[in-house]
Amino acid sequence: MQGDLLEPATVDRIGRHDVVWCSGVLARTSTSAEARFNRTAQELALVQAAIVQRVDTRGDAFRMTIGDRRTIERPEAGRLIAQWIATHDRGGIPYGRPQHPLGEVSELGGFAIDATLRRALSATPNVELTLRGVPTQPAVLGLDVVRQDPSSLCASSRRIQDLPALAERGDAAGGVAAEEAARAQHGLAQPFKHADALKAATVRSSEIAIEMQHRQQPPPGADAGADRADAAPEAKSAEASELQRLSRANFPTAPGGRPTGTATPAPARPRPPQRGNDVSR
Repeated sequence: MQGDLLEPATVDRIGRHDVVWCSGVLARTSTSAEARFNRTAQELALVQAAIVQRVDTRGDAFRMTIGDRRTIERPEAGRLIAQWIATHDRGGIPYGRPQHPLGEVSELGGFAIDATLRRALSATPNVELTLRGVPTQPAVLGLDVVRQDPSSLCASSRRIQDLPALAERGDAAGGVAAEEAARAQHGLAQPFKHADALKAATVRSSEIAIEMQHRQQPPPGADAGADRADAAPEAKSAEASELQRLSRANFPTAPGGRPTGTATPAPARPRPPQRGNDVSR
């Protein structure tokens, strides 16, 4: 029974640990979900504003400005961007830096497009084209690909056309984060779900502790028996003293100093003379 016994303080400590642990998990979940919801809401607002700002670039509506030159042809736009990057990338990425911002390379669909060189696993860096002020993923192309196929640099126009779909994904992500935060807050407001089982375990542990204490106490007559056992040596000593007194009274001391009734020691036998030491012969 001792192996299954938990002290009431131990049971209470385990229960409080579970409550604190569950509360901590729910609190962290709520905080993280709220942070994601706020971040998603801010990004969604920027995307929705960009949708209002954007200008159609599909088909014949394509218009792009690179530097001081304006073109309506995608292949020509790609060549102009490649020339601009080559002009501004003469020094490459500075030593010890992961990237090198090149600045605004063009204007497309009502947005400024910024170019950045970023180190890659290969020896050739990547070119990133980003819609300024819009929380969307940049168009990433290898610098060697840009040199071989400049028309690939017009991929930013697809980012502009995908803004409505990006807004839908952001709205859905914000809804998921809000629901997760609400569930965590609801869980924090609820009592500990194992409270009843913990209370029952505490009561049972107290009962077992009381029962073990009763079993460890001696029986009612054990103290009297122990007193009699302690008094036994004293009684034996008193009996031995009384026997010695009676012995001295019955067997008084003789004149020779030996009590009467004791055995007389036998006389010592004379030692025979040693012949080898007789000098008279």
